[in-house]
Amino acid sequence: MFSTCFTRRSRTQILCVFILSVTGLLVYSLSKIKSGASTLYQQLGALHREVISQHGDEFDSSHPKRLLFLFTSWTNKKDKSLVYQKTMDTWRTLMPVVQPGLFSNETLIVSKAKESGWRVHSASETTCGGIPTLRSMFLDAARMYADSYLLQGFSNADIIYDKSLLETIGQIVRQVGHTIQTKPVLIVGKRLNMDALKCLSANASDLSDLLSAGKYPPEGSSDFFITNSKFPWKDVPALVVGRIGFGMWIVAFARARGVTLIDVTRTIRAVHMTTRAGNMESSRNPNAMCNHQLLNRLRLAPRSYVCGWTDCAEYYSLYTATGVRIQHRKIPHSCHTCDSSVRRPSKKQPRRGDKKETT
Repeated sequence: MFSTCFTRRSRTQILCVFILSVTGLLVYSLSKIKSGASTLYQQLGALHREVISQHGDEFDSSHPKRLLFLFTSWTNKKDKSLVYQKTMDTWRTLMPVVQPGLFSNETLIVSKAKESGWRVHSASETTCGGIPTLRSMFLDAARMYADSYLLQGFSNADIIYDKSLLETIGQIVRQVGHTIQTKPVLIVGKRLNMDALKCLSANASDLSDLLSAGKYPPEGSSDFFITNSKFPWKDVPALVVGRIGFGMWIVAFARARGVTLIDVTRTIRAVHMTTRAGNMESSRNPNAMCNHQLLNRLRLAPRSYVCGWTDCAEYYSLYTATGVRIQHRKIPHSCHTCDSSVRRPSKKQPRRGDKKETT
């Protein structure tokens, strides 16, 4: 049509010129509209990215703002008062993603923890000389906080953490979030032993400077346990914290029950503040063997506690070029030495609420 316009004359030529002019105006207008729409889209995209960067936790459903209720328990000891104060101050820096909590019936400890912004609850079940049981704390924590925090965890009270805890737990939720929602999960890790005096002056937000001077225990027992509300704590005997014989048993129990087990030793800086009492303090406490005695009496002790080492976790976390990743690993042959005894829930456990048990 356009070629014809340039060969004809008179009225036809005038008409063609008019058509060409109108067509040009339309093309120009459409290009402006497209350019404006593109600019508007880019502006909206930039605004969206800005909002996500400032409030990402609120918009990313796979990474809720509150991830973990992390609790502990300790008794009032003058020689460790500075250690426990450091724990309270350090855990507080992890809020609000991690909410620190304490289970205790000691008035002085309860008062100090509340002043530090911790959530404090009485111990509903104690044994072995008034020590809280691990199962009661987890069951109470899940009952009170499962709707607010996706995970609940216990840690020894002389272990401090930094932002690596937030990063690793956040990546676990992103990468295996469906598993956490549908199956029982147990997250474990080893501590790095460090002289308490060096820890007391350490930067609470980054403990990486301590790594080169610290040492991991030669055995594979875990020092913190993080689970979801589906973990079968109701089937766990009345094991107490602060005494030997519960860490490796919990891992062995989880493996026997088919729980998804993740070892996060490589990516979480968990620094144990070692005082004059040493790294084997729990073995010298009163009633040090009460956990072992209970397991033996209930016939729930595994043939070898090696099957409860952190190395027996089928998944582990590691740093890669893109950040923390959760990967599957082949576990050592020694991890298969457990028999079926740990599979059975105990029928002779004391009832919830019992305060004493003869050991």
